[in-house]
Amino acid sequence: LVVLDSKNKVVRSTHESGHNAASHVKNMEHNGEHLVLQGVENSRGWDIAINSTTGRMSASGVGDDVSFLIHGTCTAL
Repeated sequence: LVVLDSKNKVVRSTHESGHNAASHVKNMEHNGEHLVLQGVENSRGWDIAINSTTGRMSASGVGDDVSFLIHGTCTAL
């Protein structure tokens, strides 16, 4: 589960192990139909783009030894 706290500019996640993590959003910008978030965590950069109309989102993380891409759909809580 990943939760965006846009007011406090924090992305929080809960892992299956029960470990909770939080990452500060360095940049948050509305661009057309998309909300774009950017940040840095553990020497890796990350980006999330959320379509404000459909809720569809894509996220990526990159670092020296790892990169990943995630697709999903966001819902309001």
